[in-house]
Amino acid sequence: MVEVRTFRVADGLVVVVRGELDAALAAEVAEQATGQDGGLVVDLLRAKFVDLDVVDAFVAALPTDTRFVAERTMLEALRVVGLHRPVAVEPSLLAALA
Repeated sequence: MVEVRTFRVADGLVVVVRGELDAALAAEVAEQATGQDGGLVVDLLRAKFVDLDVVDAFVAALPTDTRFVAERTMLEALRVVGLHRPVAVEPSLLAALA
């Protein structure tokens, strides 16, 4: 089961993702971010890593200034993706919103 929750904050939009990432989910998050004033923070703390290619496609579908919050396996996947594409990973949601 995949769950996406969106919260508007003073400086932009926070999208919280739970469950497995896939291309359709990336498109949904990208659509929610379209025309967004301010930054986009994607909370992947409870997202499940499926495949590095899926993570790469997910990151590619989002604006380049998107900040991610992740841990463990997802964090490592974002770091690998970051070798060939800019990826901003923050240690916590609080840091991402600062």
